[in-house]
Amino acid sequence: MRVEVDGGIHLKLAIRAKDTIKDNDAHIAGKLVLRYASISIYTDDPDAVRQIGEALAA
Repeated sequence: MRVEVDGGIHLKLAIRAKDTIKDNDAHIAGKLVLRYASISIYTDDPDAVRQIGEALAA
C-alpha cells in the first residue's frame, strides 16, 4: 500500500499527469494507492483515517 499526499504543486497539470502514470503502474502491479489532499491528512479527516485503517487491516 502507498499513501500519496497531494499539496498545492499537484494543481499543475504536468505533476498530476506524472502521478496518474505512477498510480496506473502501481495498480497494474497489484498495489493499492490511496491519494489524499494534504488538508485531509493534516486535519485527520475521519474518512481518510478510516480508509487508511481499513486498508491496513485488509
